[in-house]
Amino acid sequence: MSSSFDRRLSALEAIAEEMRLRPFRELAAEHGVPFEELMTIFEQAKAETARLRAQGLSEDEIIRRQAERVGMDPADLRREADELQARFNQWRAGQCISLIGDA
Repeated sequence: MSSSFDRRLSALEAIAEEMRLRPFRELAAEHGVPFEELMTIFEQAKAETARLRAQGLSEDEIIRRQAERVGMDPADLRREADELQARFNQWRAGQCISLIGDA
């Protein structure tokens, strides 16, 4: 009995992990960047953002600093970040609905 439960749990965990990573895989493919490289960049950016937040910087200040670092207008960086976030949220919602519909 426990073995069957463990297999089911492992299968569900694998599905959840693939759902979490799929948007990143698609983004990497769209831009011709190796998946592992994109994930490294993402993890570094996430750590840097957490570090800046811990220093008490606002989201606007973080965007301004990052935009300056990469030579972008802060409004353009904000727009790109918002579009990417909306895309990930939409994709995840669609996938959840799809998975529920397949059940």
